[in-house]
Amino acid sequence: MRYVKTIFCAFPFIISLLIAGQAEAQDSEFHAGDKNISINIGFGSDKFRDRYFTKQSPLLSFSYEAGIIDNIAGKGSIGAGGVLGFCSYRRGDALGGFTYNDLIMAGRGTFHYPFIPGLDTYTGMILGFDFSNTGSYGDPPYDFKSNDGLIFGWFVGAKYYFTDKLAGHAEVGVGMTYVNIGMAFRF
Repeated sequence: MRYVKTIFCAFPFIISLLIAGQAEAQDSEFHAGDKNISINIGFGSDKFRDRYFTKQSPLLSFSYEAGIIDNIAGKGSIGAGGVLGFCSYRRGDALGGFTYNDLIMAGRGTFHYPFIPGLDTYTGMILGFDFSNTGSYGDPPYDFKSNDGLIFGWFVGAKYYFTDKLAGHAEVGVGMTYVNIGMAFRF
């Protein structure tokens, strides 16, 4: 239920990204040679999903993408890059528990196709590694193993360019988080 609330709360922000800015959309198509850096915040995750996890920070991530191939299926293009993200979780009660800190490093591949005029619409996948650091608090000390491992994800998203260089974007999918929103800078 809280994931539905997260998506519901993000919806007004997504809509405002689509209608805000200039009256006419900037060049929204992604091409070979284009480069983007994005700052993102993500909500919702299947990782550590049980009633004992009392706190979870949103995923903060930075991604880079470069356009590498144009003219796929007419107007489409392919991009490749990477993503670096961090989030933390806490499980326990007043007597003690665990903390988890996750550092996610992954490669990212995307297929961009202008389905909607004025938007850079895309789908993609990530594949990488999730490095976990665990700790305990309280008495007696708890012993818990790290949860390192591969991470795989799929997403769909859209960017709206307010200017030639600045865009707002939203993504939904599985992998790191269910919903990502943020700002992208094209150079």
